[in-house]
Amino acid sequence: MPIFVRHFRPQICAADYHCLGIKHKDPEAWLHNIFQLRIERIPNPPANAKLWAYYKVTGAKTVSIQSLRIKYNRRREAKEFQETYNQGVANHRENVKEGCVGTITTFVMCDSDGEIDRECISWAGHDMEGGGEAGMDWYGDLVKAVQEGSERLSAR
Repeated sequence: MPIFVRHFRPQICAADYHCLGIKHKDPEAWLHNIFQLRIERIPNPPANAKLWAYYKVTGAKTVSIQSLRIKYNRRREAKEFQETYNQGVANHRENVKEGCVGTITTFVMCDSDGEIDRECISWAGHDMEGGGEAGMDWYGDLVKAVQEGSERLSAR
């Protein structure tokens, strides 16, 4: 999963920026929301498939940090959540040094056999004009980029 996130980082960053509505709705959305990306592991990938080609996007949405905190408290994983949150704060400080105004947290959930069984967290700094080429159909653009990138690159 980390290889998938690293490989498709530009597309994921564009999608999360637009999903959170940072430019047009809430410039500070990154302070109280995260971008939740759901992917599914493709069963029996081709033998020559690259690691990032093992997945497809199945959903994406904005989730409040508060709702995640409640969820993890219920699962008695509050300490792990707080450590993850603190890491995001540290990453934000580093991003500010590089000129970013915000740090979007992406929470990737993977379904490989019918239920979510793996999670991965990533952070990316952004400026107010960020967001890449994605726009009105940021979700469709992300799905298409992952699908095309996986097919094209897995054949190499």
